[in-house]
Amino acid sequence: MKILIVEDDKTYAEVLKEFLTFRLQTEIELVHDHKQVQSTAESFKPHLILLDLGLGAHPEASGLPVLQKLSEGADTKDIPVIIISGYNEANILKQVISRKVAEYAVKPINLTDLLARIKKVLGKKNLI
Repeated sequence: MKILIVEDDKTYAEVLKEFLTFRLQTEIELVHDHKQVQSTAESFKPHLILLDLGLGAHPEASGLPVLQKLSEGADTKDIPVIIISGYNEANILKQVISRKVAEYAVKPINLTDLLARIKKVLGKKNLI
């Protein structure tokens, strides 16, 4: 099983990677820059993507355009996405829900809760 973590906070990304590698015995790839997400997802072929919405100060660095590209890509449109974000605003939630994400978790997230959400999503695909 493979998981792609898209998170600009390198320390937080490493914590997630170590926790999930230990708990799920999975292969994990990290991406810190919104410009690398699509190509990494196409080459790595993850079973799940964990996507932070706040990938930088500029609007084009937001996770929303990244999510849009993933949902339109021939090789990425069927990969389930769990959003992990500090945003808890109604307009952001509406945009995310309209793109049919698998789960939406607000930071700070309890790692055990995140693990349960991952198992739920991957269980639907019979990967766990």
